[in-house]
Amino acid sequence: MLNSWFYSKVEHPALAFSELCKKSRSTQANAYVNGPTFFLSARYALAALLRSLRIDSSHHVLVPAYHCGSEVGVFYRFTSDIDYYGMDNKLHPQVTEIEKRVKTNTKIILVIHYFGFATPLQELKQLCERYKIILIEDACHLLPTAIFFQRKSSEQGDFILFSLKKFLPVVDGGLLYANSALEKNALASQKNILQEELLPCWFLIAKREAILAALKTERSILKAYHLWRFCCLHFMSRFRGKAVAANHNHLLALEQEDFDPGSEEYGCSDFSKAIFFSSDLEAIAKRRRENYEFLCKNVKSKQLLLVKGELNALDMPMLFPFFHQENSKKQHTWIHHFWKGKFNQRRDHSFTLEERFYKELKVIPIHQDIVVNHLKAAIKEL
Repeated sequence: MLNSWFYSKVEHPALAFSELCKKSRSTQANAYVNGPTFFLSARYALAALLRSLRIDSSHHVLVPAYHCGSEVGVFYRFTSDIDYYGMDNKLHPQVTEIEKRVKTNTKIILVIHYFGFATPLQELKQLCERYKIILIEDACHLLPTAIFFQRKSSEQGDFILFSLKKFLPVVDGGLLYANSALEKNALASQKNILQEELLPCWFLIAKREAILAALKTERSILKAYHLWRFCCLHFMSRFRGKAVAANHNHLLALEQEDFDPGSEEYGCSDFSKAIFFSSDLEAIAKRRRENYEFLCKNVKSKQLLLVKGELNALDMPMLFPFFHQENSKKQHTWIHHFWKGKFNQRRDHSFTLEERFYKELKVIPIHQDIVVNHLKAAIKEL
């Protein structure tokens, strides 16, 4: 959980309940076929996808050398024939290098949209079409907004994964979008129940039925507000980029980083779906972009090497990644290493640049619950 200092500084999330929610909608109008398929988390969505594609030990998979480990761990449950490919200094895939590693049995290429910055995919998509390879997009740091689904077909993968826990005050939820009706129909249906054993007992006072009732009736909107604030400030601090203590992971609770096949029977809760369908994702993306641009403008006097430059239309950053010229060992409140110590898996090639990202890259959280005062505090630590 967050330290007491953070609780004393943050009384409520930056986006108010009225700002976060709007009139309920179905799915994105321009989304992939029939909208998303819901799962307990993005990892379980990936597992269901690999199962529906009948991936096994006879198949070869290419994944980026820079990753958090959880998504690659899912692949290893289906095949051990996994190779890594390198990135450039902007964290874009090196397509020429990828093509050299394509085999006759290469079935899937995974691409990651790091930190909420959209990765250009046109060249990689052409490569996949040329070799009849399935392209999967890990967009867990992005938001499934309308503008993201308005990309040209030449810039879209066959499947896209999103994680609700990364950008909404929910306890579960992974989205899988398929690029064709045939692909979507191949996915197994999931049970829409709440995985209560993953929640601390004090959270269960908000029963599932009470949650749904609060969301469905205007007279109970106050109950929904209190639940929303409760999730944002207390429980969800460990899940969605809100942890600021130096010993916390920004994105996932430590006890849930591993993939547990025994939990595959659980689907996304109705509560998480209701929050997703009523959330203004465009407003969240706008706040993220404003926070990023504020930092870019105000760190020019600092000796920083920014990983990303100006934002493009598809970028919805949740983190501000950079390299600091001083390798300080000071414990910061706002500045953290990201995926530190993850570079320990066997690789058949040398990835010097990726190793630097693992060891030296630092980030500042800039999601929608971060306000200007937080950013100013982070700048003082640079």
